[in-house]
Amino acid sequence: MLRLTCLVFSILVSVALHASPNWQFERQDLPASEPELLRWATTILRIEFINGPVVGTNGEPPTVTFRVLEVLRRGDDLLAETPGDLVAIWLSDPAGGDNWKAHSVKDTLHIWKAKPSVSPPAGTKALIFANIGGSPTMLRSDDLFPDTDANRQTVLAGAAKEPLLSRLRGAMFVAIVFCPLVALGLVYAYPRSAVTLALAIWPIYWAYESQIPNSAQFRIDMIPILAGMVGSGLVLLLAGLLAFWRNRKATPGTD
Repeated sequence: MLRLTCLVFSILVSVALHASPNWQFERQDLPASEPELLRWATTILRIEFINGPVVGTNGEPPTVTFRVLEVLRRGDDLLAETPGDLVAIWLSDPAGGDNWKAHSVKDTLHIWKAKPSVSPPAGTKALIFANIGGSPTMLRSDDLFPDTDANRQTVLAGAAKEPLLSRLRGAMFVAIVFCPLVALGLVYAYPRSAVTLALAIWPIYWAYESQIPNSAQFRIDMIPILAGMVGSGLVLLLAGLLAFWRNRKATPGTD
C-alpha cells in the first residue's frame, strides 16, 4: 500500500512539473540598434516581477505585479513618481493578433486568442521598454530583456546623448502643424512654393513618428498633426484646381 501511495504521489508530481508553465526570455541580448532604444521618448526601466508565473491566454492575458528598481531613461510616458508596486497586463504575443487580421484569416483568430500566455516567474529581474503612464499599463514580451551588465551598458550608452531627430521633434511638430497654413496663404500667388511646402510635410511627419515610442497608447498630438496632414492635401488639391483653371483660361476659345 505504501509503495502504491508513493507511486501515485510521484506520478502526480511528475504531471504537475510537466504541466507547469515554462517561461524564458524571448530575446537575450539588447542590440545597440534596437529601434525602441533609439527613440529618446521611450521609457527604459529595470524591474522585478513580484508574482508569477501567471498563466492566461492571448485573448485574456494575465495580470502581473512588478516593482521599478531603477529608471534607466525617463521617457515622455513615465509618471512623475512611480509607486513601489505596479500592476500591468502581460502580453506574450502582442503582434500575433494583428498578423492574424492582416493575413485575412479571421476565422482562425480564436486559435491565437486561445494560446496560453505565461508571465515571468516571481523574482525575475529585467530591462523593459514600458509605458508606465498608460491605462492600463502593458508589458510586452518583445520589449523585455535580461537584467545583465552588458544589456545595462547598452541602455546607458544609448541614453547618454539625445539623438538629433529627438532634439528636433518639437520643431518637426510645429512644421507639420503650421506649414500647411503658410502653404494655404501662398497657394494662389506662389503655387509652386505652396506645393513644395505641402509635400515637405510628409517626410517630416515620418521622421517625427520615428521618435514616438511603440508603447505610446493615447496620442493627443495626433489631433493637430492630422489637421496638418489634411491641410497639406487641401493645398495640393487647390494647387491642382488653380493650375487647371489658369491653363483653361489661357487657352483661346475656352472662356
